[in-house]
Amino acid sequence: MTFWDFLWLFFVIVPLTLLWIFALVDVFSRRDLSGWAKALWVVAILVFPWLGVLVYLIARPPEVAGAFAQPAPAPTEYPVTPTSVADELERLSRLQREGIITEEEYKTAKAAVLKKAA
Repeated sequence: MTFWDFLWLFFVIVPLTLLWIFALVDVFSRRDLSGWAKALWVVAILVFPWLGVLVYLIARPPEVAGAFAQPAPAPTEYPVTPTSVADELERLSRLQREGIITEEEYKTAKAAVLKKAA
């Protein structure tokens, strides 16, 4: 094996083959692509190996992170678990004033807090 054969093998052919394998694995591991979209990408990558991989990596739709990740909780000025009944009643009052909960929900939650405290 000459120097140039070694160079082509380890610096061109092997990385391109790994990129080709990565593209096939990536197509199958994506949850946001439908079955038909996966099938079309696989056919494109298999029929036109390097061109298909290049087009896939350029036109690859970004994965929707919000579809599978849990949304981060909104920052609040009040603790998630109130330390006292007064804190819980104040939080419920604020939610009702801001329109997040209705008057009926406020009364029900207030009764539950007072019942739990008693």
